[in-house]
Amino acid sequence: MVVRARWLLVYLHFRSEVETLPALAAQLPPRCRFAAPRTLTASRQLRLYELADPRQPAVKSGYCGIPEPDPAHCLPVDPRALDVVLVPGSVFDRRGGRLGYGGGYYDRFLAAEAPQALRIGLAFALQVEEKPLALAPHDQLLDYLVTEEEVLSFV
Repeated sequence: MVVRARWLLVYLHFRSEVETLPALAAQLPPRCRFAAPRTLTASRQLRLYELADPRQPAVKSGYCGIPEPDPAHCLPVDPRALDVVLVPGSVFDRRGGRLGYGGGYYDRFLAAEAPQALRIGLAFALQVEEKPLALAPHDQLLDYLVTEEEVLSFV
């Protein structure tokens, strides 16, 4: 399957998550634009902002110390424009399940604001569990999971 994404949502890594920006900076896909989320804790939502240059992103420390786009230097992005979402997580399973850090921000965002986007999880192989994770009804599944050892498809 070939996807020619115009808009890609990337997370800015935190704790044990796979880093996204070094890979993007090394190999920028042609004609693809990048957005990253800011966490709005009061409304429990994600808001997207363009990263005009992933090599030198305008970011600052946000919720829980997670890097976020600086809205003073980045333009907002409509979630309906997204073609692909790189989904973070702390643990994944071989059925497309993932668990983050418990806030549910990505699950709500994917279900309500970007249901059209292809969902790709990035993980280290040691973060992938053989047994299915205990997921809640609101947890959103991945379409693909990419590790340094394999690519799993759930579509």
